[in-house]
Amino acid sequence: MKCKLNYASLAIYGITQNAETKEYLMVFQYACDGSLEKFLRNNFCALTWQAKLNIL
Repeated sequence: MKCKLNYASLAIYGITQNAETKEYLMVFQYACDGSLEKFLRNNFCALTWQAKLNIL
């Protein structure tokens, strides 16, 4: 079975805080094809604004 990076269906498990920087982080289901940051960095120009809003 191949795992695909489909952000509309990734589960959100919770929120945590970095003890050093005090930044909040969201904990998502594992996505074997990469992170949201990597996906957006590689595909941002190809995505429509509607697709970007759906990811948000």
